[in-house]
Amino acid sequence: MRWKPNPDVVAQRLGESMVLVNLATDRILELNDTAGKLYEMANDGLSKDEMERRLADEYSVESESLRTEVEGLLQSLTEEQVLSVDGA
Repeated sequence: MRWKPNPDVVAQRLGESMVLVNLATDRILELNDTAGKLYEMANDGLSKDEMERRLADEYSVESESLRTEVEGLLQSLTEEQVLSVDGA
């Protein structure tokens, strides 16, 4: 499964944070560095498994914990209409 960014969302890195503005809903989200990286990977068309592998290579974290965190963040970003599941 892959995600695609909402074209109504503007993203900007600010130091170690990323700010997302959904122009359609007027919602503003601030993501920490790791969540920002996940958003960027989704924007690049990576699958959830590919995202998990990249994050596991970068951070020392238990795979089950990482999987849970990635799934939760992807669900939150989908609920916030920042990302959607790419049906292609």
